[in-house]
Amino acid sequence: MQAECRRPERTLIGHPFNPPHIIPLVEVVGGTKTAAETIRDAMSFYAAIGKKPIHLKKKPPAHVANRLQAALYREVVHLIEQGVLDVADSDDAVSWGPGLRWGCRSRSTCSSTSLSARCTGPTEGNRRDATP
Repeated sequence: MQAECRRPERTLIGHPFNPPHIIPLVEVVGGTKTAAETIRDAMSFYAAIGKKPIHLKKKPPAHVANRLQAALYREVVHLIEQGVLDVADSDDAVSWGPGLRWGCRSRSTCSSTSLSARCTGPTEGNRRDATP
């Protein structure tokens, strides 16, 4: 992408996460020609509008936060497939365990309801009565 830009030193990726009005994370990654000042300015901009920018030192094959989420999902599916727990208990394990710790980081209120369910309503994949 930078090869086609007139000012490649000012080109970067700022990737917010959905829903962006709720999720403050923004991954910021520059290219090989991106100036350090451009990265610094983008990080300041996102912070100024209430986002939580993180600077990726290089472009990964997929976005970092999505990769972390996918790793947790794979492990939950594996545990269900192995008969360790069912879907409802896996939801509780995430919601009432690490989900609370993750969701309460600098938040004044917590909810055990998954963000996906709160934003989109129940679907076949996140219904409490769904079976694996």
